[in-house]
Amino acid sequence: MFAATTTGQPPATQTVVRPEFYEPVTIPRAMVPLGPDEAPRAAPPTPNPTPSPTVSPRPKPRAAANPAPRPVSIRTSRSISGKASWYCKAGVSVCHFAYPPGSMVAAACAPLRAAMGSDWRGQHVRVTGVGRSVVVQLVDYCASRDKTIDLYWEPMRRLGGTGVLRVEVAW
Repeated sequence: MFAATTTGQPPATQTVVRPEFYEPVTIPRAMVPLGPDEAPRAAPPTPNPTPSPTVSPRPKPRAAANPAPRPVSIRTSRSISGKASWYCKAGVSVCHFAYPPGSMVAAACAPLRAAMGSDWRGQHVRVTGVGRSVVVQLVDYCASRDKTIDLYWEPMRRLGGTGVLRVEVAW
């Protein structure tokens, strides 16, 4: 109920603007819309800033048109022998979606995955067969329990193989 005043009437209502919810805004005259009888205003002068010293970024080294692949060092403390097969020959078989034909990559088969442990994916391994050797990155999974590694066609070609090849895989 209302508190009684000397007149016996309730107090008049008031609109109070609480300062924590109201903040006055100052709009520059140039931004205020023109009235119907006003001439267009000239833009306010732009201050001339004083140039400050800047540090130029170092130029990025330019990449060679066809950079040579960097050699990858392989830890050879462990190795496994077995059979290698191939996949991903352009126009002949399926390739991994992220690696084009000609890539130096391979799929790790069950014996290799078991020997390397759970962090096999992304590792570089040296594959040696028939007196030749290549370094490939393990990027795919091969379900075979009979083979050790499934190479892309390019590493298999460099090893001199055309089908199944006896190899040693070192990491």
